[in-house]
Amino acid sequence: VFIPDGFGGRTMADITEDEKNAISHRGRALRAMAEFLDTIPDLY
Repeated sequence: VFIPDGFGGRTMADITEDEKNAISHRGRALRAMAEFLDTIPDLY
């Protein structure tokens, strides 16, 4: 059972998908990639 800090003692099974993405390495990587892509002019 994984109980992340800052979620009122709720387990990973109890928190929402958005909350999980806020603390996951994949969520952080996706946000960093989106920010990077926004810096490239004429990308899309």
